Amino acid sequence: MNIYVEIEVFNREFKSRLLLASYAALKNYQVFLMHRSELYDLALKGNISPGIILMKDANSSDYICKKMNTLKKMGFLITAQDEESGILFDDFNHFVKRRFSNGKSFDFIDYFFCWGIREPNILKKIFKKKTKFVNVGSPRIDLLNKKYYLNKNK
Repeated sequence: MNIYVEIEVFNREFKSRLLLASYAALKNYQVFLMHRSELYDLALKGNISPGIILMKDANSSDYICKKMNTLKKMGFLITAQDEESGILFDDFNHFVKRRFSNGKSFDFIDYFFCWGIREPNILKKIFKKKTKFVNVGSPRIDLLNKKYYLNKNK
């Protein structure tokens, strides 16, 4: 199965997405890293096989929702994890109102990967959709683990 991983801002997202892609490749997935516009263009023209799309957010614009609707009909599984996550907000509800305003994207997203416990609990209450909100942490935080760095002192 193919996994298509979105990257929008290279400096912010590439390393964590590469870590995720590496683990998926070790599990025998074919992994492609690309910008959303490239992904949509290739998929909607039938130039790539259906697979899992990992979006970098849950954008609810009409434009994106129309694209996701078409991709779902073509057999793609849509997943997402918000790169900003709202961890800096004392009241996560404020973040949700700003970031997911109408929540229409959750009509199309199969799995939304959350950074911590509070995120899935609040999102499940607000957006009673078919989306499965799953607490998995974040590859961006995983990169802080020492095991990913060479110790030059040894």
